[in-house]
Amino acid sequence: MTRFLHVSYVLVISIGLRLLFVKGRSFLIAARQLRTRHDLSAAAPSMLSGRLFHHRGAGAIGGAHCGADGHTGHHGFHCHDDRGMLAMRWIEVSASVLIVAFAALLLAGYMASERLWMFTG
Repeated sequence: MTRFLHVSYVLVISIGLRLLFVKGRSFLIAARQLRTRHDLSAAAPSMLSGRLFHHRGAGAIGGAHCGADGHTGHHGFHCHDDRGMLAMRWIEVSASVLIVAFAALLLAGYMASERLWMFTG
């Protein structure tokens, strides 16, 4: 029975570590893309000028979330704010850290209580 609990805690820790790797990598990639997109959009008006660039060329720099807003009445270029997505990815990374920490503490507590029980009587 105790070996099964040890294995199950180790399995939860390994799943948490895998989540931490995947979600952490995704967070770092999203942060890099947001920073690159911000740098390019700040540098683009100084490199190129004209109305044609702002309507068509900025979509290529902005990525898939950007587009011309001709059908809503604003008739301009808009981009969705990716900071919310970055915050969600940070929450996922934090949750995976909590999973690993909680499972490691459970395993350590179980092992400590098992050793104390063996030596008390």
